[in-house]
Amino acid sequence: MDIWTVAIALIGGFVAGCVNLLAGNGSAITLTILTEVMGLPPNMANGTNRIGVLANSIFGIAAFAQKGRRDLTGTSRFIVTTIAGGFVGIYLATIVDDAQFKTFFKYMMIVMLMVVLFKPDRWIRQAEVTYRIPSWIAIPVYFAIGVYGGFIQMGMGIFFLVVTVFIARYDVIKANFAKMIIVVTFTVFSLFMFSAAGYLHWQFGLLLAVGQGLGAWVMGIYAARNPRAGLIAYYMLLIGMILAVIKLFELHRFLFGSS
Repeated sequence: MDIWTVAIALIGGFVAGCVNLLAGNGSAITLTILTEVMGLPPNMANGTNRIGVLANSIFGIAAFAQKGRRDLTGTSRFIVTTIAGGFVGIYLATIVDDAQFKTFFKYMMIVMLMVVLFKPDRWIRQAEVTYRIPSWIAIPVYFAIGVYGGFIQMGMGIFFLVVTVFIARYDVIKANFAKMIIVVTFTVFSLFMFSAAGYLHWQFGLLLAVGQGLGAWVMGIYAARNPRAGLIAYYMLLIGMILAVIKLFELHRFLFGSS
């Protein structure tokens, strides 16, 4: 690797780590680096990306815990359900093509973008309300999010936060901490599965992981002590989703006239 590739990986990893901690979809950045800059095929990029995702979540958890923001009260049912779905998704990722799933993701991202734009104040609110999503809705929804996260990972944080903050009505910081616990659990399992399938490039993955871990740590420390972290999360989420839609629908070709 030349110095420019290393620099792009570290800077891109850092930005992805910041985005992933409070919003999600940082994998849109790292997967692009792995495929377009480092030249990995899609399946190997999908597996290699999990190395940085693991570092991202571990450092984020450590940063939140250091600042005393590690409350998981009332989150156990969707943590367990999402992790279970993640195991299923990881298995599917090692045996099937992801083209149809990516098509589904493209149009779901449009729906989620509309939801996020609808009530931005939900991301700023710190207090919780008494309503809780019924189990008969929560279990299949969170299981499906877990399957998606295990299968592709990109965008899993967005889906999880939209459901947990907008529908289940949890504080955004608590929702992010729960998200990181989930991601660490099934990402450890995914590394064994992808390694067995030959879909890991450790050198590239570890390079991105350095940037992602640092980004998560810096943003985690800031978010845990800043009362306006929810507002920052909202704007990062919004920007991440808009960029994802542009990339997924190849709107950049239309906007910039590239072939």
